[in-house]
Amino acid sequence: MRLNHQLSALLLLPTVGLLLQSSALAQSNVTVAPSSITITATRGSVEARTIALRSPAAIVNSQITPLDLANADGSKVLTAASVQAGNPLTQGDSRFVTIPIQFNLQSAPSGEFTGDLLLTYQDSEQVIPIVVRVKDSWQIPLLLLLAGVWLSVAVSTYSSTGKRRDEITVSLENLRTQIDLDRAQSRAFGDRASEGLDYAQLLQTSNQMDAAQSAIEAAQTVWSRWVQQKTGWLAQFRYYDTLKRRLAEPDLQNSQAVAIRSIDRALEDAQQGAPDLANPREFGQQLDAIAQQINGFLQLRFRLETLKTMTAQLAGEPFYAWEEKTDNLEQQLQALSMVNQDGAQALATAIDQSLEAVRTLPQPNPTFAIAKSASISPTELNLVPSAAPTVRPLTDRSSNPLLRTLSLFYLDATGRLRWFYILSYLIVMGVLAGTGFNQLYLAKPTFGTWADYIALLGWGFGAEATRSAAVKALRKTDEAPLSHLPWGGSSIR
Repeated sequence: MRLNHQLSALLLLPTVGLLLQSSALAQSNVTVAPSSITITATRGSVEARTIALRSPAAIVNSQITPLDLANADGSKVLTAASVQAGNPLTQGDSRFVTIPIQFNLQSAPSGEFTGDLLLTYQDSEQVIPIVVRVKDSWQIPLLLLLAGVWLSVAVSTYSSTGKRRDEITVSLENLRTQIDLDRAQSRAFGDRASEGLDYAQLLQTSNQMDAAQSAIEAAQTVWSRWVQQKTGWLAQFRYYDTLKRRLAEPDLQNSQAVAIRSIDRALEDAQQGAPDLANPREFGQQLDAIAQQINGFLQLRFRLETLKTMTAQLAGEPFYAWEEKTDNLEQQLQALSMVNQDGAQALATAIDQSLEAVRTLPQPNPTFAIAKSASISPTELNLVPSAAPTVRPLTDRSSNPLLRTLSLFYLDATGRLRWFYILSYLIVMGVLAGTGFNQLYLAKPTFGTWADYIALLGWGFGAEATRSAAVKALRKTDEAPLSHLPWGGSSIR
């Protein structure tokens, strides 16, 4: 009997060995899918994955243990707490098990992290490699790119137009302040310089910056001529006031003589033309010539009045004859221009000859005899100075927000051009911004470092150079003659 038991045990040993070998083989034939996990996501998101286990035999005690994940240099770590494994799930058969896994990236830093998941089941274990790429959310990078583009456009626009405009505005304000402080004394110089500044402001409003700068320089030249020789100009202006006062005396103020009206105009023209002269001496020479005309007219009028007084003492036929002659001389004096020196000399000779002739007639009154050389000195002229005209500054209609808003939507030629440039900017900058955003953010799964943000800002700033080159190319195309185009210009109707 004992021999039979030993023989049975010996026969069972191979069977047990085969069973144990079959069990180990079943464990080693467990298939894990996927064999590795790669995740690309943005910060703040939660990503879910599923690990499946399949085996010819039942799978028991399956479990996933997350481990810390680190970047390449180990400076940043995605902790194991960010990886959460759920309970194993069977699909009606314990030979097929699924384990859900969640990657919580709410507080994860940006970058690429590598590590492992430790999978254990029954008495075996397996390592699943993990790669997690985390980048920042798209809102801030896009805003930063647009900020770089806007900053570049702003700098370029200000450099090309705004800076020049501001420089012209500062020059206008500084020179206008100087003129206003000395406006009363500078007279024609202040008027001329202010007119130049008003014209420069009009050109600036029309975006004609070169012409505006030239107008400012011309006004500055006029004002510098006044400031450099102010004392001399003031002396000549006092002389001008003396002559002007003499013309306003009652005996000349209401005179209808051509000479007085022309002298008054000549005085005003000389004063208005003073800024065109090289120095006060030239202005003084003009005033001297005008003073001589005044004195010449006064002398002629004095002699004619003397003649009229002497002929009034005559009686009979001589009175009527000389009355007609004096009336004729009066008409000549009223029509005389003192600029015509030959005419003035001829009239003076005719009056002097008439005086000599009247003196030889009987019964003249001796009290009316007169010397032939009567003169009036300019120092005897005495009048109130005239007020300088006031120049009203131009009003910049473009400063009215309502008018600017309405004009923006009024599609005349200016409106169409305005919208063309606006849409051109939007299209070009949209294409450039989209290209940079795609290359630097969307194509980089680990976006989020300072270098990434600086590169994005630099792309936006450098995009203006590309836009400017494109716009210049378009302008050259617009300026090219139609005959240079591929289809020629003659066929266009």
